[in-house]
Amino acid sequence: MIFFDLDDTLLDHSTAAVIAFNEMYLMLKTKFELPNFASSRLFIIWKNICRNQYNSYLAKKISYHEKNLTCVHLFLKKLNITAIEEAEKITQVYLNSYKKHWSLFPDVEVTLTELKNHSLGIISNGDLR
Repeated sequence: MIFFDLDDTLLDHSTAAVIAFNEMYLMLKTKFELPNFASSRLFIIWKNICRNQYNSYLAKKISYHEKNLTCVHLFLKKLNITAIEEAEKITQVYLNSYKKHWSLFPDVEVTLTELKNHSLGIISNGDLR
């Protein structure tokens, strides 16, 4: 059996994450009148926060939803935004954009077609939703 991971193997997770972050940050910038920060530097902060929370999720310390919400809470805190009640909405902005921008890598369909006579499986340590 040949197994494939989803994120950054079949699906271009990284590009979807960057686009979703940029859309979320643009909304935050507009809503909270943030100064012009370099979004690439802020994305690194976001990525580190999310990596730490993902590790907590994998260790079963928090749920997937809690992971996403905590990422937003901690990011808002880094930006000195105290409107924590907005975190759920902001989380949905990020997740909706992230899912909207999922795409297969260009070689995935060809590869899977060429392997159609083999037993194939997909593995992921992400959430089923």
